[in-house]
Amino acid sequence: MNKLTSIKSYIYFLQGSLTYRNHIYSAFLCHILVLATGMFNIIARIGFEIPYVLIIKAMGIGMFLCSVGLWGYLFFPKLKTFPLNSTLILLLSFVLMAYLPFFVSFSLSILLILSGYISFFYILWSFFRLFKWVAILSFFMFVLVFSSWFVSDLYRTAPTNPVFKEMLAVGIADKDKLFLISVGQMIKTYGIPSTGLDGLPFLRYHFGSAWLLASISLWIPCSVADTYNYIFPIVFVPLLLYTIIQVALLIIEKTYESESDIDITTVSGKVFWLLLIVGFVSFFPYDVKRFIIDIGLYFFLSESYLFAILVLFIFIGLLISTNIECISITKKIYIFCLILLLFLLKVSVGFLVFWAMLYILFRKRKLFKVRTIVIVFLFLPITYFTFRLVTPIVKMKIVPFHFIRNYTDTNVWYYFIPVYFASVFAYLLIRIYEHERTGLSFSLDNLIQGKFLIEEILILFSFLSLIPGLILEMVSANAAWFSDVPRRVGMLFLLSTVPTIVRYIENHRTFFHKILYSIILIPFLIGFIYTISVNTKVMIGSVTYFRYKIVNERISKSYTKVYKILQKDYRYRFLNKLDSLDKLPLKVKKNLIANVPLSDSGYHFKWFNHQDEKWKSCFIAPAMSGIALIDGLPKALDIKVYPYYGMYSYFGRNLENIKNLEDRKKILGMENKRIIFLSTAE
Repeated sequence: MNKLTSIKSYIYFLQGSLTYRNHIYSAFLCHILVLATGMFNIIARIGFEIPYVLIIKAMGIGMFLCSVGLWGYLFFPKLKTFPLNSTLILLLSFVLMAYLPFFVSFSLSILLILSGYISFFYILWSFFRLFKWVAILSFFMFVLVFSSWFVSDLYRTAPTNPVFKEMLAVGIADKDKLFLISVGQMIKTYGIPSTGLDGLPFLRYHFGSAWLLASISLWIPCSVADTYNYIFPIVFVPLLLYTIIQVALLIIEKTYESESDIDITTVSGKVFWLLLIVGFVSFFPYDVKRFIIDIGLYFFLSESYLFAILVLFIFIGLLISTNIECISITKKIYIFCLILLLFLLKVSVGFLVFWAMLYILFRKRKLFKVRTIVIVFLFLPITYFTFRLVTPIVKMKIVPFHFIRNYTDTNVWYYFIPVYFASVFAYLLIRIYEHERTGLSFSLDNLIQGKFLIEEILILFSFLSLIPGLILEMVSANAAWFSDVPRRVGMLFLLSTVPTIVRYIENHRTFFHKILYSIILIPFLIGFIYTISVNTKVMIGSVTYFRYKIVNERISKSYTKVYKILQKDYRYRFLNKLDSLDKLPLKVKKNLIANVPLSDSGYHFKWFNHQDEKWKSCFIAPAMSGIALIDGLPKALDIKVYPYYGMYSYFGRNLENIKNLEDRKKILGMENKRIIFLSTAE
């Protein structure tokens, strides 16, 4: 009895701590974001079939992942990095679950979903039990406004869309999403990263995110298209925000040796949430951002970038908590494995982190230790091999300012470097102020001793990120993915300077400063509300405009008609047929290969407005059926455009030498596959 009483008192002690309150705050916010995103998906599909079961599953998984920090604190309070390690392990386990027997993986998924909803009700109960009504109402209003921005900005540009299939039927779906879905489908069916457009040629692309989402589709179960359009926005986008908060609080604790209260009624809480909005949300209207400098959230638009930034922030949190002076060989191997994972997720992130890690080891005088040298030499060929897996280009031409001269007409990143890296500069200025306050002067001795290592890494990150765009021939907007990384890292560290900013505010509580804060705050709030309204209009249009393509009537009148009309459309019926093929057992699908007549022009997309070549029905088939094509597209035109959707695999194809499909099967090495014939006319 005494033992039980002591356990209860220990739990009550943990629940009364500042760390526990912060966990409840961050988990409550992210759970509401999960629910808001799920509810929007349901509302957007009114008039069509609504996948309630899938959305409920997605919300359960999302809420579970956004509460691992809380459960880690309650059960492992001494392990500060438990939330980060557990999140990383869970992400990797999602891939492993796909290879377990279906009953086992399905049971584990149900357990995760139920745990998510249990977590939600526990957090909701704790939130109303712990805080006063003023704090509850204030934060609740903040959460409502923030979730409004979150959902509107997420679906503003419609990279993922709850009505993706319906938009695809009328020819206005996102083409880039088709490419990603197709890669995931080929991984799911055949275990090979490929487009599936012309057999199964290996695709050199950072396919880590596609592998993760394809694996999830096996144990949910659902189609890969559903994982991109439902699972990704509902589960992983809120998880990124949750991870940002957890890592920022960890950095604060390690830097200042004290915790920061994020209660919105306190000064530190107001500063924390304001910095989060300014740093990761911004309040400039979309058109202004595009004209001045694009400070939108790219990890909303790219699954691969979001997963890479997510792992990078976890990686930073683990490094901050690790004593580099006495790092073990096991942790060194673990660190290099994480770098390899980053390469698989996003080449730009892996490239920058690889050199930054070598620099850290060099500055800590660990690089030339025998064990480190052995590990580096072992991992160098593995790293190079991983790099070759994810990119088709190793040797690039040196063309000074190629990116600026060719790709900055609308996205003028490099003309506004001081603005673009504003978060890095702001963090450096605040840290200089903090160092001067504590008596740590910026001297050569202190620099040599590594007392400014974080500042050095951010400067190095910024410098390295500019190199690809400044000296190499970078196609499209690829250089931007490099320069965006230090900006995100700078925002994370800027968020961790809350104690310094709070101390400055408390030391300058004068009438002048109160007026100054009001002058700053009022335009910010007006801009933020205006941005939400603009985003909301665009968001609503992204899920409703396509209805005009089907029913030329007002949206309010089209809901009852649009689905009936769409069901009669031959293109929608073809998509349903591909969907039925996608639901076949994997053992059956692996032995199939499809043929769609090249003359079948049921769907006609233009990738570029100036491009005459039209994508036809064969463009759709592998992405929506999960079955590779034997003769997918006509020979590609010899034009210098970025090789979207495996287009480069068609350069130089000589169809005249192929007599029939059986010969084509031999050429592709798919002699044992059975051909199925597909057409939109059927």
